[in-house]
Amino acid sequence: MCPGHRYEGNLTEARDMGVRKGFVTGVSAGIVWLIIFCAYGLGFWYGAKLTREEPVTYTIGNVMIVSSLSDDSNFLCYVEHFSQLLAVYKSVDV
Repeated sequence: MCPGHRYEGNLTEARDMGVRKGFVTGVSAGIVWLIIFCAYGLGFWYGAKLTREEPVTYTIGNVMIVSSLSDDSNFLCYVEHFSQLLAVYKSVDV
């Protein structure tokens, strides 16, 4: 009796479970990345729309700053920091 035949049934079951797990993991990751890229596309489209329709309020620089900061996980720390910088900027006569 060959030693590999003893566990052949268990190995087949484990392989099938691994294939199913890999498939589910791949589909889940694909859905997550689809949502992420759709959100990026929506943000890019809306930023361009705002820049085109309200160029005084939404300049290209404002849209780029907001989009670059929103990609960062420390976004709320930056918001507080930039609001303080904006207050200083407004108080200084140029």
